[in-house]
Amino acid sequence: MVSFTYRLIFFTSGFFLFMSGTLTGQCTSPDKEMFPYEDVIASQVKDTQIISNKSYPGSYFVMRDLKVNHTYRFVSSVAGDYFTIRNRYTKALLAHGLSPINFTASFSLDVIAVHIHTSSPPCGESYEERTTVSICTTCPEPEGKVGVNNNQPKATLDITGRIRVGDNLESPVAGSIRWNQVVKDFEGFNGTKWLSLTKANADSFGKVSSTNISANKILRDGFGKFGDSFGFSVAIYGDYAAIGSPFDDIASTDDKGSVFIFHKVESDWQYHAKITAADGLNFDNFGSRVALWEDYLLVGVPKADISGRADQGSAYLYLREGNNWVFQQKLIASDGAIEDYFGATIAIDNGFLAVGAFLDDVSGRIDQGSVYTYQYINGSWQLFQKIVADDGKAGDTFGYSVAMNRDDIAIGAVGADIGSKNDQGAVYLYRRINIPSEYVILQKFVASDGKAADYFGYAVSMSKYSNSSTPFLVIGAPYHDIGASAGNQGAIYIFEDWYATFRQQQLQIPNHNNYTLLGINVCAFGNYVVAMAPNFNTILFKWEGGNWQKKSEIVSTNGYSISTAAMSEKHIIGGSYESAEIFEKVD
Repeated sequence: MVSFTYRLIFFTSGFFLFMSGTLTGQCTSPDKEMFPYEDVIASQVKDTQIISNKSYPGSYFVMRDLKVNHTYRFVSSVAGDYFTIRNRYTKALLAHGLSPINFTASFSLDVIAVHIHTSSPPCGESYEERTTVSICTTCPEPEGKVGVNNNQPKATLDITGRIRVGDNLESPVAGSIRWNQVVKDFEGFNGTKWLSLTKANADSFGKVSSTNISANKILRDGFGKFGDSFGFSVAIYGDYAAIGSPFDDIASTDDKGSVFIFHKVESDWQYHAKITAADGLNFDNFGSRVALWEDYLLVGVPKADISGRADQGSAYLYLREGNNWVFQQKLIASDGAIEDYFGATIAIDNGFLAVGAFLDDVSGRIDQGSVYTYQYINGSWQLFQKIVADDGKAGDTFGYSVAMNRDDIAIGAVGADIGSKNDQGAVYLYRRINIPSEYVILQKFVASDGKAADYFGYAVSMSKYSNSSTPFLVIGAPYHDIGASAGNQGAIYIFEDWYATFRQQQLQIPNHNNYTLLGINVCAFGNYVVAMAPNFNTILFKWEGGNWQKKSEIVSTNGYSISTAAMSEKHIIGGSYESAEIFEKVD
């Protein structure tokens, strides 16, 4: 028979531990660590409650909310372990003995401290894995288990086979799950917001809800007025966004125009600067187009009058120096003429920039159009080459759209006639070579199913697939008719790998309505394409499984979309309600 004498020892932690003074076949560890580190809530039903599977000899746990007059059994997975149970507050000894040990909670007690001791060497600080459990032997049995296609359920609900989850309009409670039909994903509610269970939204942008995808941030001119057209043009690069407000009145100068710069600071987009042309005039509409590259801001002003030539157009360059945007240069065409609209389209990349003048008369051909390219040399931007289409004709409006990607430049000519189809449109792709140093034509793109008045080339954008060197070109044809209808539903065309095996893919909105105008603006970045349909929604397409697929619809809160730009994991959309929305990639 084992005999014990007992004494109390006060440890610096403030807890009394029961220690053996005289024992046979038992030793104790001085370890007094609490396990687990949080209090344990006693089970209210007759089931096995695992306290810990990594308890230590000499450590203890605290159990709360014991049911009065119910018996709890404490068991260790190591034979011969010894339990000591004390009042958590008074430290009074309540029970002790070898595992398993039973303890009945009294009326005045709902919190206990349960200490565990080892009954055999090794002792001291050595670690021993053991599982400690509690069973309320007098509590009611757990609620019945339900099996579906299962005669022996092992959980509250045990289903053999598939289950289908939907959603409703009721307010959710924490722990709810649903199927989000909009983003095609399973989600769980944590008490504050819905979170993806599969990370299927990780390739989407903005804030995902059950009804739409909304912006992370809405940007506005806090002192602007309706009619300024804040959001008419947008650009984004790194943590800076530029937003054009071309009808902004500056002092007494009507429709002089301005550009607003916003900067992302930590997780918030904040107002950074407002830029206007020092020599701006009435109705210049400074900010009709904006573009960002590294620390440069390029602003298109197609309505600027130059030396009395109305609407010849110009472009302004600014450089960010610290927190200031410093004017660098004003670009004008040395051979410019009235109503050229130089600056109506702009692009900048890799030390080169392009300015479109789509109503430029070329060799007597009215409104044939042209594009001026500039290179940064010795501290200034100098004319590199004026590009005109070798097969250009009057009314082609070459330069109506322009995009750059490294050494390549794509130029839209929406008024180009293809065969007998007037204004079907075309896009010219040029590449800059070193010897001789110039842009040379690589390809003229036309839609294989093109029709008259499609305005193919209304918008263009270029990028390369993520983790690939394969380039692709996105072209909008917003007035393209689907089928035999004359509905201007619109379409976008993607051309890729023009250096090797040339491929084309057309993207549409299934079953969309007339006058949707898909493709009136497009933006490509990595494996994504943003395509605007001002009379519908903005569509996000993603390259998946060897094809471009519709990823999501972006329902704007700032009126119909009129401009878009993107880079890396952010894109921005300007709307008709004097605002711009920023969407950031979902983690």
